[in-house]
Formats: sequence, structure tokens, C-alpha cells
Amino acid sequence: MNEQLPKPIAELSVESEKGSEAAGIRELGLEEKSTLEGDAAVAQAIAEGVPGLDDETESRDELDKVVRNMLLAGLAISTILIIAGLLLSSIFHRPLPSVASGGHQLFRKLKAGAPSGFLDLGILVLIATPILRVFGSLAEFIYRRDWLYAAITSTVLLILAISVLAGRG
Repeated sequence: MNEQLPKPIAELSVESEKGSEAAGIRELGLEEKSTLEGDAAVAQAIAEGVPGLDDETESRDELDKVVRNMLLAGLAISTILIIAGLLLSSIFHRPLPSVASGGHQLFRKLKAGAPSGFLDLGILVLIATPILRVFGSLAEFIYRRDWLYAAITSTVLLILAISVLAGRG
């Protein structure tokens, strides 16, 4: 059994079979540290790629990358829209709006090329980005059949929906 495992994991297994995990931990360079230092050292060893980690860690890393990319894309798009609105406002010498527009008025302003339309859409995208992240997380949890986290994420979405609807009044 130990012949198939990478060396550090194989030695941990051998030492565990003997009843002493200390030698296996020494193999990873984590011996005799306080609990806090030991946890940090284990986290560092995992980050450096200790052989034999399960696929769950890789799956979570993939989800983290998707979420990170969603947030970065939302931030980039909103930044571009806000900068475009500010540039158009300064080029055409139009004052910046003091109130955000919504609904059909927003689309009319965008169609007309009004700077306030770009500013409002940039702010809307910035606000919507974290909400879309929650939708993405919900889809991922349902795909993984992780019902506990799917329920928690659904509750967060419900709270967000109530907040958005209550804010209209």
C-alpha cells in the first residue's frame, strides 16, 4: 500500500501504522511548533503542494478562480463604464448627475450617449457583481449536490431580493 503513495504520505502512513505520527510530521518539517504556528505551517505545506491531497481541494480552487474572475470582470466593466461617463461629461461640459436614473430612463440615456447613462450603468454593474457571484455559487453548490451550502446561499439570495425590493419604496 505504501509503495503507491508519494514519499511524504507513504512515510506518514508507515509512522501512523507504528503509532507515532511525529516522525511523519517531521518529514514535512512541521515538528515542535505551537498550535498556531503548526496550523500555519500545515497551511503553507498544503499551499506548496503536499502530494496526495484529495480532489476536493482542487475543486474548491476552481470555484475560487471562477468567483475571482466574475468579480474582476464586474469590476473592470463597471470601471470602464464609469470612466467613459466621466470622460464624456468633461468633453461635452455636462454636469454630473446628482440622482441615479433607472429602468427605461437609463436605457434612453445610454442610447442618446448621455454621460449620466454610462455612470448609472457602471454603478449598477458594480452593485450587481456580488449578487451575480451569489447566483454563481448557488449553481455550483447545486451542481455538487452540496445541499447545506445551497440552502444557505438561497437564504442569502432571498435576503438580497427582499433588500432590493424594499429599497424601491
